[in-house]
Amino acid sequence: MGTLLLFLFTGSLFYVLVSGVTYTELIFPNFTASSFKFIDNAGAFLLSRNGTFKAAIFNPGVQKAYYYLCVMHAESGTVIWSANRDGPISSSGKMALTAIGITIAEQNGNDKWSTPPLRSSVNSLMLTEAGNLVLLDKFNHSLWESFHYPTDTIVMGQHLLVDAILSSAVSDDDLSTGDYKLTVSDSDVLLQWFGNTYWKLSMDARSNRNSNYMNEYMEINGTGLFLFGRNGSAVVTQVSLPPSKFRIAQLDASGQFMISSFLGTVRKQEFVGPIDGCRIPFVCGRLGLCTGTTSKGPICSCPQGFLRGPQDSSGCVPSDGCSLPLACNSTKNDTRLNSSDVSYLRLGYGMGYFSIGFSEPIEYGMNLSVCQDVCTANCSCLGIYYQNSSGSCYVFENELGSVIASTTEDDDHLGYIKILGGNDSTSINGSTDQREDLPLIALVLLPMTGIFIIVAFSLLWLRKRTFLKSKETKPGHANSISSGDLDAFYIPGLPQRFDYEDLEVATDNFKTKIGSGGFGVVYKGTLPDKSTVAVKKLATLGFQGKKEFCAEIAVIGNIHHVNLVKLRGFCAQGSQCLLVYEYMNRGSLDRTLFGTGPSHSMDASNSGCGQSTSSSWSGFVYFPLFALEMHEQGNYLELADPRLEGRVTSEEAERLVRIALCCVQEEPLLRPAMASVVGMLEGGTPLGQPRIESLNFLRFYGRRFTEASMIGEGNEQSGTILYPEANTSATRTTNGSHACFSYISSQQISGPR
Repeated sequence: MGTLLLFLFTGSLFYVLVSGVTYTELIFPNFTASSFKFIDNAGAFLLSRNGTFKAAIFNPGVQKAYYYLCVMHAESGTVIWSANRDGPISSSGKMALTAIGITIAEQNGNDKWSTPPLRSSVNSLMLTEAGNLVLLDKFNHSLWESFHYPTDTIVMGQHLLVDAILSSAVSDDDLSTGDYKLTVSDSDVLLQWFGNTYWKLSMDARSNRNSNYMNEYMEINGTGLFLFGRNGSAVVTQVSLPPSKFRIAQLDASGQFMISSFLGTVRKQEFVGPIDGCRIPFVCGRLGLCTGTTSKGPICSCPQGFLRGPQDSSGCVPSDGCSLPLACNSTKNDTRLNSSDVSYLRLGYGMGYFSIGFSEPIEYGMNLSVCQDVCTANCSCLGIYYQNSSGSCYVFENELGSVIASTTEDDDHLGYIKILGGNDSTSINGSTDQREDLPLIALVLLPMTGIFIIVAFSLLWLRKRTFLKSKETKPGHANSISSGDLDAFYIPGLPQRFDYEDLEVATDNFKTKIGSGGFGVVYKGTLPDKSTVAVKKLATLGFQGKKEFCAEIAVIGNIHHVNLVKLRGFCAQGSQCLLVYEYMNRGSLDRTLFGTGPSHSMDASNSGCGQSTSSSWSGFVYFPLFALEMHEQGNYLELADPRLEGRVTSEEAERLVRIALCCVQEEPLLRPAMASVVGMLEGGTPLGQPRIESLNFLRFYGRRFTEASMIGEGNEQSGTILYPEANTSATRTTNGSHACFSYISSQQISGPR
């Protein structure tokens, strides 16, 4: 009996000595942990202050003895971070905390993982209530944090910075680095496989873009997923989710990005991207055909002409015995391909590939044979995807993924897989190019039919051209074809249309010239209602140009502003295009605002025209384009009126220019609301950043319509300066005895103001 009691006492003492005590929040150097030492706590040796998270030497699998230093959500057992994911240890391996950091090694001393060199000695290791494992110095300053080295998961409060990467695990049992990556760029969140993008957050309908700032980091919190910019003060993109006290965002081993919330041990998926499992690159293995997904997983098969490889995980191989080449960067590829040995196995219709919607073709307008030659010459190219209508050539490099079955048979897109052996451009049923199967009569009739169609269209074109020429009349007069020109198309909103003959009468056969500009000559005229007008005779535009001309006139004719000369009407008859403006008997607003001398100020002296009036020829530019160029150069003070004499700062000018450019962006959704404009002007709302690509239309209008003109009355001298570049300026001043200037504004038809 005494012997039995001694044995029990000795065993209990041995268990107490071997079994470690779980620490809370902090541990200190000269500490070691192993799976065996903390076996009674499933390897856990450190808890956060409230026990939300734990650090453990953990084996996620049941078959392989792979152990990792992990941080886990205590209640659900979910791994949120692992240290030695690519260097697991056996059950006898240990984690050691010393003054130089953390080291994970086998029992024989073979190091598997360690923290990088630190700037000072370690005083303690802390597990925070947020799940962050932190090394601290004697001043409790952070030396190293697990949050800065994410694996496949981030938790609430953790920032995933731009260019940081989440890498999937190989499987739930193997935490080694997998092939799928999640990357935060300055404009989006991307999922990639061997460098090929297969999902973007911006293309997901559940995401909402709130601003145009550059991304700085991604974060999840109790209300959803957010991309922040402007030092964290601006939400760029968000995905709203139901409120939750704890959630994680994880790149799953399957290749899907998942956001999950937890209620106790119950895990609930709230967001999955991509939703369509067939969009995952390797869901059915190499060249496996994914036709759909179920709750049990994807529905996989092999395309026609392929069969399962030796192992299910290897995907599909050609059924005719041909082999698929390895990419030249593969360690298993020790041979160079001979172009004579290479052919292409064509996939069937209605088969897509995951990366097509996220990549650009290497070339447009390329022949299929040339596209194949490019792939043949590139040892890393394993296949191509060709679009017949545009001649777009896409190449698949380094790795081949799964094929996606389309719901519709699209014969405009075809995939071709590079193989060794077989006939060139072999189809999936093993036959050669289908042209060899065409009957002889088809080979004869098809070219003849094409020639007949070309000849017929040529004759019709010549007949129409002759018909148009026969209706032309003398230059300067309307011709017969013009009478129905505007009836051929309808543009709502056009102002009054005048006949060319009526304007000839009104201007006394264009007798009184009052000025000229870069687009034509201006004449004075009187309409039948006794009102005086200025008629501008434009250069010939042609029929297509006339359509654009009328479309622009429809816009200008509906604009009514006290500072804009009124457009009374127009004439677009035959080769003649004319604009009928309200006659301005006191000169243009341009001269009043920007002239020098007495016209410098807007006072009573400008209400009439005297003999002493001095005028200035000023080079007018298209100001919105000039503002855009100065914004791109960051030179905002160039836009300030010199008469301000330095009373405006660069910051004030920048604020006004950026607000103005945001308000004229081409896409309406990008323009700020009026409340936001007021807030930006008052300084309560952060300044928006105009998108340059949405302002390119200003360059078009600037090149086409930038003009400066000064038009004198009657037969007085007139001058026009046309500036080819919007940021060019010139000034020439002349003094003369002009009785009274009368001309329209030099501002021509322009884009949105």
